Amino acid sequence: HASITGGAHVVEIGRNSVISYGARIMTRTDTPHGKRMNDASPLSQRRIREGNVKIGSNCFIGAHAVIMPGVQVGDRAVIGVGTYVDHDVPRNTILPPKQNLLQRTRKTLKSL
Repeated sequence: HASITGGAHVVEIGRNSVISYGARIMTRTDTPHGKRMNDASPLSQRRIREGNVKIGSNCFIGAHAVIMPGVQVGDRAVIGVGTYVDHDVPRNTILPPKQNLLQRTRKTLKSL
């Protein structure tokens, strides 16, 4: 089971895209201004992040990946297992689970 959580924002998923088990697509969340998240923090100390999420066509979203509000994932992108995505992902990009690993570009059919 994957989940889509948030508010009244739109999640658009292109044709032939796969969303794996446990993946989360979020359209609204709050994050702390400080270093730690604390549900007891007053609203004035939280920052609300919200926005539409767009996943292109022929994408693969790995198990337990988290896609944050406002992110756009380009066509044919691959999001690795457990990857936290808080920025746009260009088309044909492979985004591995650890952000310090090399980000690669997929070859198009023309270049094969």
